[in-house]
Amino acid sequence: MGVRLPSHRVLVIVLVLVALITSSLAVVFRVNEQKLVAQDQKLLAEIRNLQPPKASPNAAQRGHPSALLDSPITDKTALSCFWFGDMESHFRNPVNFFVVPESDARFHKVELTDFIRDDQANMFISREEMKRILDGLKSLGLYWSDSRGRKEFVSANHRRGTDMLDITLLGPDATGEAHIRIAEMCDLLNRLDPTMPTPRILWQFRTFRWDNGCEIRGYENYQVPAE
Repeated sequence: MGVRLPSHRVLVIVLVLVALITSSLAVVFRVNEQKLVAQDQKLLAEIRNLQPPKASPNAAQRGHPSALLDSPITDKTALSCFWFGDMESHFRNPVNFFVVPESDARFHKVELTDFIRDDQANMFISREEMKRILDGLKSLGLYWSDSRGRKEFVSANHRRGTDMLDITLLGPDATGEAHIRIAEMCDLLNRLDPTMPTPRILWQFRTFRWDNGCEIRGYENYQVPAE
């Protein structure tokens, strides 16, 4: 005849077996959880590595300069600063710099284009003067992205609200683009004042920032220097 265990002993054995099984499952789940956490951390690290680093005004080495900043200056080199705020009243004229020979009638002139069709301020400078401006831009430590092909400057009629100032640098067959947060624009662009070649061009460049709300020591909006 088989031996029958007391009912309480059977219950104890069952409980022990359940506890062992539960403990084993908990260990398995914990190991799997740790593996998932490790995979998530690795994935987040890979995503961070794919994202462009944030530009730091005080650490140029952490930026990513455009190859065009160090390329030879030609008559195809041109530079534009543009911002359109979150409302129509925040629109400001883009300021554009173009390279021309010193014999060109436009040299050191400021051209204000048609208000209705394409409201921009175009300034004409020499190769050496453009080089000084680009060296100043490089020292800001901005993050640039380069692309093949010569893009068009953003039209003044392209009114897309943003909190970023757009900087576009054109070469003969390439384009470099960088962006500055409006909160940092006043301080960063102020550093470029010494690179401006004439009082008239400096005034126009300061007017661009003054219109955007920057306070500029010594700037008078109604005292336009002669060209």
